[in-house]
Amino acid sequence: MDKKQLRIMKSNERRAFSEVEAIQKSKEIISKLKHQPDFINSKKIFCYASEGNEVYTHELIKSMLAEGKTVLVPKIANGKMIASKLETWNGLVLEKGFLEPADVDEDIPQLCIVPGVAFTEKLERLGRGGGHYDEYLSEHKIRSIALAYEFQIVENIPTEEHDQKVEKIITERRILS
Repeated sequence: MDKKQLRIMKSNERRAFSEVEAIQKSKEIISKLKHQPDFINSKKIFCYASEGNEVYTHELIKSMLAEGKTVLVPKIANGKMIASKLETWNGLVLEKGFLEPADVDEDIPQLCIVPGVAFTEKLERLGRGGGHYDEYLSEHKIRSIALAYEFQIVENIPTEEHDQKVEKIITERRILS
């Protein structure tokens, strides 16, 4: 199966999740994340603002802001993804179908919370196809943790030279590292 077919299949599976099921599993995943030393010890965290039935990060972002962590959220500027500081949840706006900071206030995080469509036990990741996270992780060499539902773990993902692995994957059932 090629990347495009795998993206379609896993995106359809995720869309088939009920909102209640997605929120419940997301809470389990986020709870595990919050107990990870990399998360606990990081003061600056780059985290995607979830959409649809992705592992839900809205409450995570709000709690990090309340705890005084520096929260950075992806923003596409001139075709490139940057980590832009978020001061409040209300600082997010909908741009091209994604929640991103209204302002550009770029910073470098200590930890990157990564979304994805599919993953392997070898820590390979299949994103939406834009290559933004691959490019970012390649350039910045920071810690990375992916959040995924167990059904997103597959045996094989066709990879290319530019594809970046994550350091850890957290699902509702297990932690892969």
